[in-house]
Amino acid sequence: HDCCCCGLQLLLGVLLLHADAPSATAFDALRTMWAEVRRLAADGPEPHELDRVRRLLAVRRRRRRESMDGQAMELAAWEALGDQSYGDAWEARLAACTPHDVQAALQRWCPADQASVVVYRPRGMAPIGGDADGFARLDAPVSPTPVTPPPTVPALVRQTDATFVEQRGAMHVFRTGHGVPVLVQRVPGMPMLHLGASLLGGAAQDPGDQAGLALLAARTMARATLSLDSAAMAATTEWLGGGISASGGADTLGWYCSVPPDAAAPAVQLLADVVLRPRLLPETIEVERRLMVVDAAQLRDDMARWPMRLGLDAAWHGHPYGAPAAGTETSLAGLTPEQVRTWHGAHGRAAHGVLVCVGDLEPAAAASLLATAFADWQTTPAPALAPTPWPTAVTQVVDTRDKKQTAMAMLFPGPARQEADRETAQLVAAVAGGLGGRIFEELRSRQSLAYTVQVFTADRRAGGVLGGYLATAPAREAEARDGLLAEFARLVHDPITPDELDRARTYVLGTHAIRRQSGAAVLGDLLDAWLLGGGLDALDRWAARIAAVTPEACTALVSRWCDASRRVEGIVRGA
Repeated sequence: HDCCCCGLQLLLGVLLLHADAPSATAFDALRTMWAEVRRLAADGPEPHELDRVRRLLAVRRRRRRESMDGQAMELAAWEALGDQSYGDAWEARLAACTPHDVQAALQRWCPADQASVVVYRPRGMAPIGGDADGFARLDAPVSPTPVTPPPTVPALVRQTDATFVEQRGAMHVFRTGHGVPVLVQRVPGMPMLHLGASLLGGAAQDPGDQAGLALLAARTMARATLSLDSAAMAATTEWLGGGISASGGADTLGWYCSVPPDAAAPAVQLLADVVLRPRLLPETIEVERRLMVVDAAQLRDDMARWPMRLGLDAAWHGHPYGAPAAGTETSLAGLTPEQVRTWHGAHGRAAHGVLVCVGDLEPAAAASLLATAFADWQTTPAPALAPTPWPTAVTQVVDTRDKKQTAMAMLFPGPARQEADRETAQLVAAVAGGLGGRIFEELRSRQSLAYTVQVFTADRRAGGVLGGYLATAPAREAEARDGLLAEFARLVHDPITPDELDRARTYVLGTHAIRRQSGAAVLGDLLDAWLLGGGLDALDRWAARIAAVTPEACTALVSRWCDASRRVEGIVRGA
């Protein structure tokens, strides 16, 4: 069972610590972890450290219980250990645990001569340890990690009522004094409260040679505020039982937080401080930039995402959508702290944004908290965005790897977010792809041309994509390509049947309902509907539009968009 949020897990008889680190610092990371284990065994934890862990574990249990799947898995896990009622007994034991209990457990179960170390390292990196003498080097002195005391959570200094606009079922719409929309959906009994502040922009607003700038700024903003440095920020979010994360895509950028409902007020204030009053220190920016460079480098080894990245860059070359929101190794190398601060000055205090709260909180009270904390956030018109280009001829981009597999993303243009046949594209992808889908069955099950096959659609504010992905043996690349093209063509000359469409419709509607058990998913849907067009009406109409799609509409969509002479292929070719 999970014991903390830092990669420490208690499995069946095994206490496991794990970390990812650059080669140059891997041994120091390992030595620091070992030093922390020895410190706890020698001195025990501080009482407030145990309080922090108790709250984190309690919140994790709340998160699991947010979905039916999570509840079922929890009950099954305890039942497998003897009885599902053990979960409540475990919480009681957790509450009674003392610092001495933790110290005694580590002394009993974690002696140095019982430790095993596994290092998975790149070629060319010197071995770490390798024998008992090498492992003994871990006991070299390490500066102790300071124990962060319980944080002081910032408080709201005044209270401002939000202006009520309208109500649609459980959804309430308000506006702040500066006109920023506040969306509140009350979900009685939801164990967690989900908060978000999002703006229209993201990668679409990054200058051409500065891909990743908006996300770098957003991630740095979530690290520290003018009132809390990085260590205090991390401690504060843990004490609240959540964390503030930043994420961005082609069209949007935002900051999100989920906490127990009793932490609503401080969490809202902290979220506002992140957006409006971040501490943008050069060293913090540099840490985030380096992490993003590592992520960009790892993307090149991903045989699923890298072909897609190659294809999108070729399909939308010269458009903001052609560059990844997270940037490239080249673009990230050129980003500076001054550019990050300039970005925040232009977008962090005034944007085409929206505030959202989903959970068991009275709507007017939730809106008041957000309106008070974000009283200084200004609203601006939606930024313009040019239509997406698409090549007029077959375009291939090929990268090579020393692997026994070739991966290919075959892309066609598709409907944008607000186009009428967006839902039709979703159903075509469900009919053609997935387990039991037409293309999956033909290319994998019948012809054995591919290890995996997927059909997908992605819609954005200014354009969309309909495409397929497959992984095959390098020697069968040409056969696999021809097979995938033939299956897209067959969707026209051998039209989708009513039975196929009904099964796809049931699947799409069912997975959508299951997904919306998560408050985070509900929050994301609200943000996208409001910022990317269609408004809340789009959420109300979606199921009806899915129900109205016909086989003829599917045929017309494939005929319109899937022109083999204009396809784009991103290929990672194996040896």
